[in-house]
Amino acid sequence: MRRSATLRRNLAAVAGAAILSMGVPSPARAAAGHLDASFRSGGTVTTDFAGHVDIGYPMALQPDGKILVAGESGLEGNPKFALARYNADGSLDPTFGGDGKVTTDLTSYPDDGLAMAIQSNGKIVMAGGAGFGAPNEKFGLVRYNPNGTLDATFGGDGKVVTDFTQEPDVVFALAIQSNGKLVAGGGSALGPENNPKFALARYNPNGTLDATFGGDGKRTTDFTPGDDDVYSLAIQSNGKIVAAGQSGSRNATFALARYTRNGILDSTFGGGDGKRTTDFTKAYDSIYSVVIQPDGKIVAAGAAGLGGPNGNFAVARYLA
Repeated sequence: MRRSATLRRNLAAVAGAAILSMGVPSPARAAAGHLDASFRSGGTVTTDFAGHVDIGYPMALQPDGKILVAGESGLEGNPKFALARYNADGSLDPTFGGDGKVTTDLTSYPDDGLAMAIQSNGKIVMAGGAGFGAPNEKFGLVRYNPNGTLDATFGGDGKVVTDFTQEPDVVFALAIQSNGKLVAGGGSALGPENNPKFALARYNPNGTLDATFGGDGKRTTDFTPGDDDVYSLAIQSNGKIVAAGQSGSRNATFALARYTRNGILDSTFGGGDGKRTTDFTKAYDSIYSVVIQPDGKIVAAGAAGLGGPNGNFAVARYLA
């Protein structure tokens, strides 16, 4: 089904928007798990962007300890990509955007920042949906310089949109390869009647689509006639790409696909077709995060039995 606003935001929040109430470890705290009093107001901080509803989804820690939280601002108006940077003590960093905050409009419709990654040069990439609610929502990516200004070397103005179908296409996951190329994963043709598919796009460091990936920089993978979406990505040490999420609608299952460096499904993975599904329950099961262990094994975590009487944490590990 078309990704509902609630589920869409919940799955993005897995990345850790709760950082704002977690705080930075302090030797003076009373006990492990207590709020850190050295982090702003007793361990918590809130930030207003536009006087409307603002939501943080993914977060990242810079090497210098500063905290980045991305999402959208102005939910009740015309939402935009939103990004805030905090110092280690929870104060907004005025060296970022002048006041610690930046917003970016990609379309005249709502734009959702649902994924984020930091490059080795300190530049920040956000991705999500450009034109939520529009007839043809697209993959949307924005890259910022370390000071919060848009990076004009990316797409000419810091912004890139990519169309897979005439239906909504949305990024839910973002990864950076060792060569600096960007991999965005999500869903194409979201909507109950459209047969949504796993969708991946790979970009060169300048924001152009990488034609060595799938022939045109884009790749879709179909598991079922239902809703197949990528919610997490991981890059193996050999450069292979693991995409993880859900397969199906009524009885959604854990779903993984592995691709070679050039975007072809890896025939050495799964049943020889590069795909693998795992069913926990007859309700809704989905992966929201995937990681690669040092020994190459793949660990996927998410939910089992959502919509049933007892939804649970769900974890599965797969051989490399």
